Amino acid sequence: MVNPLFELRVGARFTNSSLMKYSGTGEAFDLPGSLVENCIHWLDLNSGTIKIRRKPDIWYDKDSYWEVDFYKRKARRRTVTLIDPHSQLFRLIANVFDGFEHPGYITIYQPASKNLSVELRRLELDFIVTKSGLLRCKQLNALIDMNQDAGTWYGLKSKLVLRDVIDNEQRSIIVPMGPLQCTKNGIHVSIFAENLGTYG
Repeated sequence: MVNPLFELRVGARFTNSSLMKYSGTGEAFDLPGSLVENCIHWLDLNSGTIKIRRKPDIWYDKDSYWEVDFYKRKARRRTVTLIDPHSQLFRLIANVFDGFEHPGYITIYQPASKNLSVELRRLELDFIVTKSGLLRCKQLNALIDMNQDAGTWYGLKSKLVLRDVIDNEQRSIIVPMGPLQCTKNGIHVSIFAENLGTYG
């Protein structure tokens, strides 16, 4: 029986498998934006596995592609497991990026033998959770500072305060480079920078 949350559109048959392409409606996917945008989703009618293939290579299987067990609601890629976006762990980490990146564009996954990892794909930023529980950015070689008070830019809700890995005294701020939105918050002003995929 076909799940009514999905609209079945295109069928394809490969060796030992019958695939059906579908598009989700509402919150049917429960997947991060990086696994939805520019992707095609094939449901293997025999195994109940959803194969996520990135355009334009939608007809070829790669072991680097994610697969979702439709019945167990588990997503895997090789030996990497996707963290459920509705889990407490996901919400805990997503809160760190509150105002900087929308939760729908955050991908959190657990490699089998490495640290928990966080991907902000549209910003091309990757983080790992260190042994001390801090988030370390690979590209910027910096940690997200536990103290997000930068001593300036009060009211700006979209900033991330970082601390350099080598020089602990060196701190920096990154902010999305989108249009600004201002709202009154009592006698104060809250400012949000829209995330359009760039930061500075």
